[in-house]
Amino acid sequence: MMIRQTITFSASAELGSGSSLTSVTDSQPPILHFRGKIIGMHVEKLKEEMNRLTDQHASGFILDLSQVPLLDSSALGVIMLTVQQLRQTDGKLVLLNPQPNVRNVLRVTRLDTVLEIVSDSESTRHVP
Repeated sequence: MMIRQTITFSASAELGSGSSLTSVTDSQPPILHFRGKIIGMHVEKLKEEMNRLTDQHASGFILDLSQVPLLDSSALGVIMLTVQQLRQTDGKLVLLNPQPNVRNVLRVTRLDTVLEIVSDSESTRHVP
């Protein structure tokens, strides 16, 4: 039985509608799927869910960015904080298939040199 929790964000003029956050926690490794821009109030929801997953899955999990066209600096901060927390328990966070704009932000900020980024879910099988 697959355990899936979905959080759908309400529409707002500046953020747009249709953003959602889905956790699949019975997969190995667990996967957090985000759809929409990770900006503004969405960052806090991402942080809450990533903290929950970090507490429950100290070995790590996957953040699927394949449907994220944009993220802001606060989102990058949440990602890096999660990486640091997971490293304390030898866990890791893997970013799955970031869209070109997001991948470019990771490259420009040089976070692509410290984060594990994979292009397909088959590559994530080695995550603890």
